[in-house]
Parts: sequence; C-alpha cells; structure tokens
Amino acid sequence: MPAPAFPWRAVLLAPLASVPVVVLAGLGSSDAGLASDLGWGLFFGLVVGLPGAYVGMLLLGIPAYFALTRLGLVRLWTFSGAGAMAALLLGGQTSARITLMLMLAGALVGAVAYWLLPDDGPVPQGQDLPPST
Repeated sequence: MPAPAFPWRAVLLAPLASVPVVVLAGLGSSDAGLASDLGWGLFFGLVVGLPGAYVGMLLLGIPAYFALTRLGLVRLWTFSGAGAMAALLLGGQTSARITLMLMLAGALVGAVAYWLLPDDGPVPQGQDLPPST
C-alpha cells in the first residue's frame, strides 16, 4: 500500500476550529458582561487554545492520521474521537468544565481535519472506489 499523501491543509487549518469552542466555553464565566467574556474568550482562544491545538496536531494528530489510514479507519467519528482523546491527554488534570471544553475542541479539530483531507490520496483498506462513468 503506498504511503498516504500528507494532509497539509488539515494540519495547518484544522486547529483554527478550536478558537470558537474556547470563546463559547468562556461565555457566562464572569460578571463583567458578554463583551468582556467574548474578548477574554477570544484572547484565551488565540493565546492558549490555538497553540495547544497545534501542539496536539503535531504530537498526536499526525501520527493518528497515519495509523488510522494504515488501519483503514479513516472516518469522521474516528478522527473526532482521536481529536477528543488528544485534547484529553494533553489537557492534564483540570476542572470538569475545562475538560469538556478541551474534548469538544479536540473533537471539532478532528472533524475539520477529516473534511480537509486530500481527495487524491489512496483509498484506505475496506473502502471501495467509486464507480467510474
């Protein structure tokens, strides 16, 4: 089986999906109001969430992609699950709210990475080629 094409678009763009989750997770966390929560959420999303998502993609996402491709398990749910597990592993011991936010952000990054996979890569094991016309 030939090596799969490297998913550059997924690696570079999918971690950006973590920022909206961090912003939404911060809503209602202070008494200062919605504008303050959105501002701080965007700040933490860009300063903490985005670099963390890139670290997770590099350390766990790329190896998971090659493992799932080799096993023929390139599916939306496996990528989302791998993203959630990567976020959980890299998140450490935190509160339940932060853990849930990390897992949701990781699952969303995994789903976006799945949608950004190259279309010209090899067909994973267990999947059929579309009928030619």
